[in-house]
Amino acid sequence: MDNKPAVPAERARFEAKGMELISITHEDGFLEERINFKGRDYPGIQMTRSLGDLAVKDYGIIAEPEVVEWSLEGCSSSGAYLFVACDGVFDFLESAEVAKIILDSIKSGENLRQACKRVLKMSRDAWEENEGGYCDDITMILMPVGGGAGSRPFVSRTSTGGEGCCAGVQKSCAIS
Repeated sequence: MDNKPAVPAERARFEAKGMELISITHEDGFLEERINFKGRDYPGIQMTRSLGDLAVKDYGIIAEPEVVEWSLEGCSSSGAYLFVACDGVFDFLESAEVAKIILDSIKSGENLRQACKRVLKMSRDAWEENEGGYCDDITMILMPVGGGAGSRPFVSRTSTGGEGCCAGVQKSCAIS
């Protein structure tokens, strides 16, 4: 789920604690949304849930995860997957687009590592298109749900400067 500042329930929580949402539309159409203390120009945080931002924990930026439960009824043992990724994946790609990339990759016979490699490439391409030489961290986990054969997850972490495990830069990531 997206925990973005403009989501009504998220916004109501931090505004009730004295924060405000500042939105700026840039010339290229990019909408930048930042949360600040009301009447101030800081801290400029772009997420409503965070583990380490202690300065804003009393102001509606919480560490509590949003938990969603789905039924796996009707899914084959190899038909359900869990994909978890950081904002480096989702800043320029929509959730539905990422899901399609993964499912198309798996349907074409590729393994989980190859599916993550596709997401990594699409994410980095989107960063290049939108930000030029800058790229945020891209971290992802893809695993089948329900166990069974081939249920070992793929984990990829890449630093801003590296291309990640999927591209052969082993020092910037871990695979379990």
